[in-house]
Amino acid sequence: MSHLIVTNGLSGVETLRLAGIPGELMSWDDVLHDGPVRGALAPSEYRKSRARFLGGLAGADQVEERLKQRDERLHGYTGVIVLWFEHDLYDQLQLAEIVSRLDPAREVLLVPQDTYIAHSRAAALQQSWTNRAPLSHDQRRQAETVWRTFTSERPDLISEPIAQDALPFMPSALLRWCAMFPDRRAGLSRTERLVLELCANGPMPGGRLFGSTQAAEEAVFRGDWSFWRLLDGLKGLVVAQGDGAHHERSWQCTALGLSVLRGEVDRLEAVGLDRWFGGTRVTPQNDWRWDGERLRRG
Repeated sequence: MSHLIVTNGLSGVETLRLAGIPGELMSWDDVLHDGPVRGALAPSEYRKSRARFLGGLAGADQVEERLKQRDERLHGYTGVIVLWFEHDLYDQLQLAEIVSRLDPAREVLLVPQDTYIAHSRAAALQQSWTNRAPLSHDQRRQAETVWRTFTSERPDLISEPIAQDALPFMPSALLRWCAMFPDRRAGLSRTERLVLELCANGPMPGGRLFGSTQAAEEAVFRGDWSFWRLLDGLKGLVVAQGDGAHHERSWQCTALGLSVLRGEVDRLEAVGLDRWFGGTRVTPQNDWRWDGERLRRG
């Protein structure tokens, strides 16, 4: 029977094609750990919401059409669906979304992948392909629970799928998502705190700053576009020097940034925050924090 392999992005598709993996290939292409991901929306409104975030004012229509074509291809395919996703947060959220969309009666296979597809040799990918196996009932249930809680207005409920292990890479990925929330000490995410630490002793080039934060990850998930958005969100705590793109400029802590880093001032009180985490919009009035073990409001 024919099969459609769904993977993370265009680079993954091209790598699998060059490795000689048989079948049709499709990329999911959505940065689900950034921006609004609201499960209560109808499919068309959900696509509009994601397109506005991903494409901005200029490219939203094109992104919406791409998402529509992607969804139609997935749901219109009549053969076997093969899900081939990596171990990091970017991929695991995509896996959860797709599984939650598919009819339980569909034949779905899962390829275990604990390394980055684009960095893997053809022989290793061919070996992974031979290890594909049917998606189990417990794996489906965990993925559906992830998606339901991730897209809800109650991020603390993510503790339920974190405690499940049918999808072996999902718990660590979800814990990393929790660390994207403001912390209880000063209202900084894990990466934001690292950025301030790196910039505390003087200017650091944006490209080097991005590389240093990537090196600190157990499983790299954030691309440069996402990181530049994170830097822009630290306005008032860091300042850019020079001209050009983000990676060409140098970045340094402000006096306020140093005070927040030391825990003397809370970030949300000092400069505010208005950011979506899945289906939850975090603001000073809806102040969800990560304490290292669980998400709590205020």
